Amino acid sequence: MPHIPLAPLLWTLFGAGLILFSAQLVIMVKSTAWAEKLIIPVIFSDIAWVILTCAALAYYQSRISPLGNTLIIAVNMMVAALAWFQAQAYLEQGKK
Repeated sequence: MPHIPLAPLLWTLFGAGLILFSAQLVIMVKSTAWAEKLIIPVIFSDIAWVILTCAALAYYQSRISPLGNTLIIAVNMMVAALAWFQAQAYLEQGKK
């Protein structure tokens, strides 16, 4: 079965990064003060995710199934849309 040949440590770091990102989102939901402080890092994290996964997809596309490619593209579209909405909300908040 084809797979993306990355070192196990990198997969562990990706997983840990996603867990930390999720924890950050939980903190933002529970505290308005933290949400205001963390919104910019979240937007940049979303943008970085889209850029880096697109680069990885371009490099590893032949090793990923068509369904996998489609799912990665779909997730990236959702993450990009969320980043756009978050940025718009942040900019709108600054106008008030």
